[in-house]
Formats: sequence, C-alpha cells, structure tokens
Amino acid sequence: MRLATFALAALLLAACLPRPTDAASSDACYIGEIFMMASTFCPVGSQEANGATIAAASNPALYAILGTRYGGTSTNFKLPTIKSQCAAGSCILYCICTLGLYPPSS
Repeated sequence: MRLATFALAALLLAACLPRPTDAASSDACYIGEIFMMASTFCPVGSQEANGATIAAASNPALYAILGTRYGGTSTNFKLPTIKSQCAAGSCILYCICTLGLYPPSS
C-alpha cells in the first residue's frame, strides 16, 4: 500500500514538472529555481540543493542570482541547503536549476 501511495505521489509530481524538449535539454527550468525529484539524482542541468560550494567563474548566471546569500565569497558561492525528505525507504530530493533560462525580472 505504501509503495502504491508513493508511486501515485511521484506520478502527480512528475505531471506538474515542465517537460524538456529532449533528454539533454536544460531550458525546462529557470536558473535558481528549486524543484523536487522523486529519484536518487537530479536531472542534467541541475544539482542537489545540498549547500555545495561552486566557483563563481564556473556559473556566473547562477552567481548573479544567488550571490553570497547562502554563503561564499566574491570568488565562490554556496547553493542553498534543503534536506531530502525520506519515508519508507524512498526519498524526495530538492534540486536547483543550474543551467536553463535566465529568469525575467518582472
């Protein structure tokens, strides 16, 4: 019963997520957007929101959006830390879009 409930929740969540045009597409999310994944990994163009430190030079667009809000210096910055939610052996990961569309300001 728990597995069926989790599977239904995963299907409902997947129906709400934007669809990429192909498997390598990263324009399905806005840079800095945080979303949930009912899997053990974040998709291409995103990273787990686990507080990792990133060099500002390696992703200037994400640095422009996040800055040092979650820690870092002028040469690096940290991703937000959102702990994965686990129940009955299954986890929901929180991922942050690192490659995609730059969000409009208004």
